[in-house]
Amino acid sequence: MSSDKQYRYKRGLAPFDVQDGSAHRRLDLIEEPARPLGDKSAALMARRRRPATMNIAPASQSVRVVSSADATLTFSMRPAAGGMLVERTHCRSYGPRIVLQMLFDSPARFDRWCASEPVRFDDPMLFDQLCRHGHEVLCIGG
Repeated sequence: MSSDKQYRYKRGLAPFDVQDGSAHRRLDLIEEPARPLGDKSAALMARRRRPATMNIAPASQSVRVVSSADATLTFSMRPAAGGMLVERTHCRSYGPRIVLQMLFDSPARFDRWCASEPVRFDDPMLFDQLCRHGHEVLCIGG
């Protein structure tokens, strides 16, 4: 009994098609270029690329908004009944928009949160504005 096995492929099933003595590699569907986005998907992607618009009344002097240079990260600080409400909005050109809201009742808790905020390494100028304006809003609300 022979241990040599020979597989016979039908035409089109082998990873290479042999025609006229030369081998040509077949392309799978996954290797083709991506299809263009449809109208709805393209509109959604365009909407995600726009910076977030803040729903803040412009007449209010106690609301402070600081954002990064490319407007992907925005902090909104306003006085609340018992401290300060901070809204952190992170929106990239693709993917979801993440909004976090936090209520701080004392400057010590705000400072502790600021010490663990990753923006202090990514954008030190924004971090400085965040701390400075946050303490101003806490003084207004407190």
